[in-house]
Amino acid sequence: MHREAGRRKWGPIAGLLAVGALVGAASLVMATEAVRQASTYEFCSGACHSMQWATESNQHSVHYSNSLGLRAACADCHIPHHTGHSGPFEYLELVAFKAKGGIGDLIAEMRGGIPTREKWEREQPRLSQAVVQWFEDSRSITCQGCHDLKAFGGDYSQMTKMVHADLLHATTVNCVRCHKHVGHVYSTSAEDQAKTQSRP
Repeated sequence: MHREAGRRKWGPIAGLLAVGALVGAASLVMATEAVRQASTYEFCSGACHSMQWATESNQHSVHYSNSLGLRAACADCHIPHHTGHSGPFEYLELVAFKAKGGIGDLIAEMRGGIPTREKWEREQPRLSQAVVQWFEDSRSITCQGCHDLKAFGGDYSQMTKMVHADLLHATTVNCVRCHKHVGHVYSTSAEDQAKTQSRP
């Protein structure tokens, strides 16, 4: 009798736990898919009218078109990720960063954003400086997510390693201080584009 009463007592709790687990799993799947979709090049370049000039400048860069046939999407450079296996804390950090940036972009777009090329050209130095500062604060975490200084090979491997030797153990690494136009080229002159496209 006591056993039957215990089953009746814990039955609803077990049911609630099962429902909670299902809702949690479904939410995780939906959040993961939302992050994946919102990190694609198509979404980043087309969701906000203000991004069209950033997209155009990216398409002149070596990260968009290069001799290796590799293309970095917007999220590869602008969303922090870890080179090792990502655990739940890293995932939550990524989702929080993405949500914060997305909400900020949405509010800016609703307020008018950057509706003209002229305004983009005026705002570009300020926006670029903010991005450069973020790379410095994050030790260029996104650059290091794809590039390993110890792994460079080919004809320039020794020179590349020598130039970057001090960075292998540095506490501050800011790749875009030297590699300013790997992601965006703001000059559309044929000469500048040719110089940029010639880099590996």
